[in-house]
Amino acid sequence: MAGAFLVGLASGAYFVAANPLVSELFPERVGRVIGVHGTASQLAAALAPVFVGRVLLEFYSWRAPFYLLSAAAVVVTLVIYVLAARTDLPEAGAADRDLLGAIRRQYRVVVLGVVIVGVAGLVWNGFFNFYIKYLTETKQIPSATAETLLTVVFAAGVPAFWYTGRLADRFRHVPLMLAVLGGFVASLLAMTVVDGVVGVAAVSVVLGYAVHSLFPAIDTFLLDSLPDSDRASAYAGYSASMMVVQAMGSVVIGTLVGAGFPYDGVFRVAGVSLAVVLLALVVLYRAGRLPAGAS
Repeated sequence: MAGAFLVGLASGAYFVAANPLVSELFPERVGRVIGVHGTASQLAAALAPVFVGRVLLEFYSWRAPFYLLSAAAVVVTLVIYVLAARTDLPEAGAADRDLLGAIRRQYRVVVLGVVIVGVAGLVWNGFFNFYIKYLTETKQIPSATAETLLTVVFAAGVPAFWYTGRLADRFRHVPLMLAVLGGFVASLLAMTVVDGVVGVAAVSVVLGYAVHSLFPAIDTFLLDSLPDSDRASAYAGYSASMMVVQAMGSVVIGTLVGAGFPYDGVFRVAGVSLAVVLLALVVLYRAGRLPAGAS
């Protein structure tokens, strides 16, 4: 538990630091570079289970992935340290030293991000953690096939980060975020009615693409809209709040399923609840009550 906590702490600290940095390095194309950064991360997420499960664990012990992870972290940290020392880094965030003040000043942008990604992330977190059990117990799909389909879900995030990051530079931020959220809601509800490997696989690809598109869309909105003096602090406040909300996804879904509710029923209620949130956001946006962000 302590080791898992430290790994999560390190990875969380990395993303909170890295996303504002890349947006300040390339201020004219924030969406594109956020998409490239996310594509690399998602590609690793899609390949890691295959590499770990079918190479390291098959030929070595369960400790091998942790040894490799530790060694890779040390090497990459040293490389970044050397490159950072040789690079003329931007001074855009030099005045950003007031964490709570930045969150208070940018609370409308932060709250919108937390509502969209926090609530959607809660549902997504619960969904993918129970994805294999859902497919094997409800859809009657073999376990090996379900594991492959889960990899497909994450693999769909690779083009999602790449293309949606570019779209975020071309279209208004809030409508794009709401459209992506609508795609996630529709595909989640569709998953509860399809049967068979082909149907489940097709919906899984769309669902994976939609939910992973949400992250570059919201990150571009935040980092492109927040001023230099508040960007990193406000983004850190958003990240911490959003993570706390979505981390409860597994607990909520697991508790409901453990209480006897069927997976399809739980996911339908989750999809309808997200649809209500989406409708409320659309109404607020049409009324001019949501922060529009950068044009």
